[in-house]
Amino acid sequence: MKTQTIPRLALHGGAGNFDKITMSNEEYSQRLLTMREALSIGYTILEEGGTAIDSTVATVVHLENSEYFNAGKSGALTWGGLPELDASIMEGATLNAGCVSNIATVKNPILLAKEILQSEHIFLTGSGAVEFAKERGLEIVDPLYFITDSSIAELQRVKKAQKVILGTVGAVAIDCNGNLASATSTGGIMNKRPGRVGDTPVIGSGTYADNTLGAISATGYGEYFLRTVAAYSILSRMKYLNESLEQSANEILQQIKEMGGSGGIIGITNKGEIALPYNTPGMQRGIIDKNGSTVGIFDEME
Repeated sequence: MKTQTIPRLALHGGAGNFDKITMSNEEYSQRLLTMREALSIGYTILEEGGTAIDSTVATVVHLENSEYFNAGKSGALTWGGLPELDASIMEGATLNAGCVSNIATVKNPILLAKEILQSEHIFLTGSGAVEFAKERGLEIVDPLYFITDSSIAELQRVKKAQKVILGTVGAVAIDCNGNLASATSTGGIMNKRPGRVGDTPVIGSGTYADNTLGAISATGYGEYFLRTVAAYSILSRMKYLNESLEQSANEILQQIKEMGGSGGIIGITNKGEIALPYNTPGMQRGIIDKNGSTVGIFDEME
């Protein structure tokens, strides 16, 4: 008789240049509250015997629907002020995956990625992806839905300062049957060139899951996570160098830093061990299991 696994779930709401001094108490509290809500939603699915895929998707959907994270509703805008959203999901048991990029009318990109995973394809983009979403009955919205007062203000700040603002949301989970999944969604880099694609929708770079090892979701400067094939490289180091998840993830982040990039990673092993390293001023992150949840943005977790 197979022993039942104790489920666990972790999420990130993006690593980046968060400023503890200028962030208002209200914004800080709302970000933590939204992460706690997302963790609760995802973990309830696991507690009731649901799959890691369904858990990670539900977790990410809640973050996509919030105005506090760079995904879905308040995703980053191109330099022309328009949304171009990306997402991906991967199932550790089968290595099936679903990826989507450059969409601006599907309310929840991660739901579209899940539909693609369940189809004969892996990666759809642009108008073809939107047409597929309509066929699958997903909610279609006006692009204006994704353009919020906060995203417009952030775009203007970035243009003025000529700096890169990082983001992305994601979740990794292990369910009662020991199956793993990883889901990631983003608006990309604020003030990006139209058509730009980062690591989030690319399996092996921003997202990867394999039941024999673990599941990874990345956040940060996507060009560097693409070059290092970050998510797959972490699991490969664990397999071939016998490194722990924490050690392997930190090694890849160090490589990215030496190349000039930055970001963070969440990961879970097939034994339920979790790591949440980052090399930016902060990373919105959280964990939940049978003992409750803990969340944080800066060094402390609460």
